[in-house]
Amino acid sequence: MTTTYSDTKEIELLQQENDRLHHLTHVLIEHIWKNKEGKGLPLKEIDKQMKLFDESHACEQLGGSEAVDYTTLGGS
Repeated sequence: MTTTYSDTKEIELLQQENDRLHHLTHVLIEHIWKNKEGKGLPLKEIDKQMKLFDESHACEQLGGSEAVDYTTLGGS
């Protein structure tokens, strides 16, 4: 079986998405652990952490032309 450029690119994007999900899981667990009063999840802080992760890992836009939505950051 020969691996094509398309296959390699798809594997890279899947690995990148896996890394993002791993980081998001870590951020969510961290916030849940800190939030013992049950005040909900701080979505603005979570979006901020994900944006920093994306920037530091030079994440390509996932899913083609769709941009990642950091809605809670107020257009940042």
